[in-house]
Amino acid sequence: MTQKRLAIQFFGHTRTYKKTYESFFKNIVEPNLKDGWEVDIFIHTWDMSSSSDRSWHNGRDLFDIHPLSQDDIENIRKIYSPKSFLVEHLQEGAHGGGRI
Repeated sequence: MTQKRLAIQFFGHTRTYKKTYESFFKNIVEPNLKDGWEVDIFIHTWDMSSSSDRSWHNGRDLFDIHPLSQDDIENIRKIYSPKSFLVEHLQEGAHGGGRI
């Protein structure tokens, strides 16, 4: 029998990953694994945790905006075990938003 495969793509800032990954695995990954799916995670993000430009949360101090450290990158790799993980330099005003 052919293995069922599910690809999950995270695209955007990493600003909430520490607060949301447990719920993501509990409500998305684990149920699909139990249903026989093989789950592959892919991540594309920027080298800043959030944007200070053109976001719905501007001026609300909801997120700590900081450069993505090597520790952050290693932590994300450890938590999500992505098949592919791309971190690009953030050029303010030249991105689409999103978050993981």
